Amino acid sequence: MSYNIHIANPPSQPSDVVDIAAIAKVINDVKPDFVALQEVDRFTDRSGKDLDQAEAIAKLTGMKHAFIKAINRSNGEYGLAILSKYEIQESKTFSLPVNQGTGAELRTLGIIRVELGEGRNLLFGTT
Repeated sequence: MSYNIHIANPPSQPSDVVDIAAIAKVINDVKPDFVALQEVDRFTDRSGKDLDQAEAIAKLTGMKHAFIKAINRSNGEYGLAILSKYEIQESKTFSLPVNQGTGAELRTLGIIRVELGEGRNLLFGTT
């Protein structure tokens, strides 16, 4: 499952509203093995200095998580996250190339490795 959570701000709500429970409900209704989350805040002024969105969503869904930082934003971190029903053995972050002088936002690739049992590993990633 891939889900752009738009910093947990529902489109129909004012920009200062954060609704982690609504995001977790969508995920719980689908019951995926993996979720790629985009536009995730971590300890930011705009979403809450005490709020790690990926961790909060993981707790409400019963999944494991890895946060992949793309950039510093709003006095915190902003990027991607991966949720997994399997224990995450490893996570890696890769910076993607950006054309210099374009003003483009830095992009990242996040990959996790999980063990599925019987010596089988699976890689799952998001950009």
